[in-house]
Amino acid sequence: QGRTTVQKQTTEELTIDAAVLRRMLASPDKPDTIAITYACGAKRAEGVFCNLHAEAPGTKLDLDVKKFSFEGWNGREVKSARSEGITLRVNGAQTASLGAGTLKALTLPAEEDMRAIASEASSPAPDMKKLEAVFTSIFDKGDVRVGECGIESLVVPLGSGQTVSARTAAFHCESLKTPTWGLDVKGLSVPGPVLARELDIALPGLKELKADLAADMKTDADGKAHVKAAFSADDLCEARASLSATAAAPGADLLTSLATRSYGDISLSYADRGLLARASLLVGGDGELERSAAQGAREIFARGQEQDGKALSAVLAFIEKPGSLSVRTRPGVTLSAANLVQLASGQAADLFDVSSVPGAETLATQKARLAGR
Repeated sequence: QGRTTVQKQTTEELTIDAAVLRRMLASPDKPDTIAITYACGAKRAEGVFCNLHAEAPGTKLDLDVKKFSFEGWNGREVKSARSEGITLRVNGAQTASLGAGTLKALTLPAEEDMRAIASEASSPAPDMKKLEAVFTSIFDKGDVRVGECGIESLVVPLGSGQTVSARTAAFHCESLKTPTWGLDVKGLSVPGPVLARELDIALPGLKELKADLAADMKTDADGKAHVKAAFSADDLCEARASLSATAAAPGADLLTSLATRSYGDISLSYADRGLLARASLLVGGDGELERSAAQGAREIFARGQEQDGKALSAVLAFIEKPGSLSVRTRPGVTLSAANLVQLASGQAADLFDVSSVPGAETLATQKARLAGR
C-alpha cells in the first residue's frame, strides 16, 4: 500500500482518457497508477515538497522530493523531467540522497509489458522466466527510449561515517533494437574499507577509490557495432579500449552472439599510476604477479611475425618499469573464436602490434615505497 502527497502543484493542459477517469471516480481508494500514467498527459507541471510513501511487511519506504517539474507528458512519453533535493528513507533511515535527477526524451515500455513487470515484481516469489519473457518482448519491440537519464550529487551513507558518492552520472539509450547507448560517471568515490569488505579488494595504500568511467555502443544500420570504454582512477591507472564487431546472427542468445561475431579495430591503451604495484603486493609481494605476467607474455608472443621480439620486449619492459602500454590489432586483422588457437600457440604477434613507454620508477621501487608506508 502507498500514498503520495504534494504540498503545492500546478499543471497546465491536463488530459485524461474518459474511461480511466470514470474508473478513478468509481474507486478513489484504489487508483490504477499504471492506467493513469498511460492514459494521462500534460503540457507542463511543477510542484514542491512531494512525498511518496509505500509499505510492505516489515518495510516502510519514503521518497522525498523538494522540487519537481516535467514537460510534454503524453502517456508513455515524457519530453523532459527534473527533480531536486531527493532523499530515500527505508524504515526511517536515510539510504540515499540526490542533488538532482533529470530525464529527457523518455519512452516507457508498452502498458501490457509494464503491467507484467509490476505484477511479477510485487509477487512474493517472482517468476524469473516470465520476467525474462517480458524483457525479451520489450527488446524485440525496440521502442523504449531514454534520451538521457542523469543524476547529480549522489550520496549513499554506509554507516561509520563512510559514504559512496558520485558527482554526476548519465545514461542514454537511443534504441534497443539496434543497440545504441552510453554511460558516463564522473567523481565516483568509494572508501577503501568498503572495497575490502564488499568486493574483497584491499589494495595496499589506497584509502579511497576516486574514479571516472564511461562506455558507449553505437550500432550501424547493417548491425555492425562500435564499442568504446574508458576508466581512470587516482593512484591506480587510466585505460581506454575500443573495438568494432560484425552483426549478430538473428535470434542468437548473448553467448552465441559473442562467440560467432568477428572483431576488428581493437585498441587498448593503459597508463599505470600504481595499480600494478598495489596488485603485486596484494597477491603476496614476492614477485609472483610479475613472473606470471612475464611468462604469459613469453608464451603468447613465442612465434609468428615476432621476428625481432618487439612486442615481447615492450611487454617485459612495461612489467619491469610500468608506464604506458598500447595494444592494437594489426592492419586488416579481424578476430574470431578461431583466433584463440593462434593465441594459444604463441602467435599473438600475427594479430597485435604492441608498444610501451617506461615509467619513472621500477615496479620494485614502487612496491618498496608502498610497503614502507
